[in-house]
Amino acid sequence: MNIKSIRRQNLLKLIEERFEGNKAAFARAIDRPAPNVHRMLIDVETVPVEKGKKDNRGIGEKLARDIEGKLGLGPLWLDQANPHETMALSQDEAVFIEKIKQEIETRQVPDHMRETILAILGSSPQKK
Repeated sequence: MNIKSIRRQNLLKLIEERFEGNKAAFARAIDRPAPNVHRMLIDVETVPVEKGKKDNRGIGEKLARDIEGKLGLGPLWLDQANPHETMALSQDEAVFIEKIKQEIETRQVPDHMRETILAILGSSPQKK
């Protein structure tokens, strides 16, 4: 199984668990148009690319990291074979953490404290 297939499986399960299967809600949460979500979820192993067309299906590296950041998932969460054994943060928790990060950036927090806080937030425990 290739990395795009692993990411696709993880994304399908994430959409089901966190967004109750609502792909439009997921699209809004990651600030992407709904048709982009459809392209992310195409099974790249079984659906051939049209001749002469660029293969922009699936979830590439940059997009995977963007999704993880916007949803408060751990680094490389989408790339793991079984990330759902430790479920991702809820949407409210992810928003809360993002607000803390933004607040830290806007205030005059000493660099060593900023780095420590961001490291803690980046490794916050995930729910079982």
